[in-house]
Amino acid sequence: MSSRVQASVTVTETTLHGRSALTLGNGSLSLSVLPGGGFIGAVQLTTGDPRADINPMRVPDYQTIDPHTYDPENAAHAAAYGTDVQGRLMSGYMGHYTCFPQFGNSPQEFAAAGYGQHGEAIDVLWEQQPSSSPGQLSMTAHLPLNSYNFNRTITMHPGETVAYVTETAENLASFERPLQWNQHVTFGPPFVEAGKMWADASVADAPADFRGFSGRTGRWQMQNEKPRNWVTAFNESYRVLFGQLFDAECNPWLLDWQTDAATSDQSKMPVPLQG
Repeated sequence: MSSRVQASVTVTETTLHGRSALTLGNGSLSLSVLPGGGFIGAVQLTTGDPRADINPMRVPDYQTIDPHTYDPENAAHAAAYGTDVQGRLMSGYMGHYTCFPQFGNSPQEFAAAGYGQHGEAIDVLWEQQPSSSPGQLSMTAHLPLNSYNFNRTITMHPGETVAYVTETAENLASFERPLQWNQHVTFGPPFVEAGKMWADASVADAPADFRGFSGRTGRWQMQNEKPRNWVTAFNESYRVLFGQLFDAECNPWLLDWQTDAATSDQSKMPVPLQG
């Protein structure tokens, strides 16, 4: 890679929704990661066309904080985010995040372990690591309660509208353990809109057609004959198609969990496509 090419992809310190962020950009695509929890809070084209350059990721209508600073004993935090198993997650929740090493809602077990919903990776401060290429953003999350180091590297190439994401986990314990490892991708307004947003995927089987956003939730069984699966999302009002490719063997299903805030009391609940 020449020095001219290397200089065309940059990592810069920025802010996103009032929080410290690291932004990887190549002149065609911009991607921002929040070290507080490792959330990918913005993924957007940089064409100059406002209909193409929107951020489809969920940005809450309330002010978020870095989850490791959340304190359930703080009255302001308790009022804004709650004190149940979701409190710490909702304090910092934006866009995409990785559920590791647990996925789901087990209040008693998670409370006993000292953290909340969807695993410890979102509860800690991720640290930027030296990278072999200026076109990469490498970060590590140390999980003291679960004894893991979790690593993520995001790579961009000049002129592409693609981000390549690699994640690895290092077990610091002296014995093998079961774990859960899920990608939790959440879109939000204005990209999410009933009657105008559509999703599609390499699905083998689904009990109904959930491609149109309606507020209904469905579980999609993914195909397993090819090595990769894909999922895409599109809004008729904008000129952007958001898509993901991922290993089929490790991702046999996709949960299309939809919530229409206009018809639901759960106004703070997200609208994820996760697999």
